[in-house]
Amino acid sequence: MELSALRIYRKQVLSAVSYLLMWWGAALHMDTADASTVSRFTGRFEFYDEAGVLQFEDPNISGIFDIPNSEGFFESGVDFRGSPWRADLVAMYQWDGVPGSGASETKLFSWVTETWQRDGQAITCKISGALDGCIDLRNSGAEKISSRDYSYTFSLQETQFAGVVFIDWAEYRDIVVLSAMQVLDFADDILTVGSIDTDMDGIPGSALVEAPFAGSTWSFDGQQDFSVVPLPAAVWLFVSGGLGMFLFTGGGRRVQGDRKQQS
Repeated sequence: MELSALRIYRKQVLSAVSYLLMWWGAALHMDTADASTVSRFTGRFEFYDEAGVLQFEDPNISGIFDIPNSEGFFESGVDFRGSPWRADLVAMYQWDGVPGSGASETKLFSWVTETWQRDGQAITCKISGALDGCIDLRNSGAEKISSRDYSYTFSLQETQFAGVVFIDWAEYRDIVVLSAMQVLDFADDILTVGSIDTDMDGIPGSALVEAPFAGSTWSFDGQQDFSVVPLPAAVWLFVSGGLGMFLFTGGGRRVQGDRKQQS
């Protein structure tokens, strides 16, 4: 294939995936009573320590997503360090630029971790925007003993999106994990995604900023099954042809980002 034709093909594929992601964003405003919008997720979880050494992997994670409601969850296939875990989606981010522009967009997710004392026990909870996991403690007459601000700042480029999940594991609740994804393939109703190294530390994923896994990384990749979702026919037309040439010609990019912790 000649270079000019190769560039045109790559641009068409970029537009195809961007169109898919724009539909995904538009789906957030669809009728939430439409049960057919539920989709299935299967994938892999990898845990890296602070040195970047892979310490654990689970190839059988699975979950369900409801795109219009911006809701969903996925959970462990096998126990991690003796306990199962569950990740609940609390925020989604998509790239909103002009297809083919090569522009990147900076995103921010921030939250507050509070620690309260009740009946002689220290209990932590999270607040982010309208999400308030501390309201019951606040209304119970418990004593607040500390409050700390955290945030993830990251960038997205074309064919990338991100989600923030709160993970429950063992005795810990609402462990905040950023999961930014690169679209790798879309064929036969299956969207394949891979984790992005947002903080450029050589480890796929984003290092956590607070206990119990500060400095370690929870990384995810997998496949989203849209076979139960009635995508517009135009999406299939634009996406047909595959992403192989896009990947071969260097379309996949890492994103730059940073972890910020405030005291």
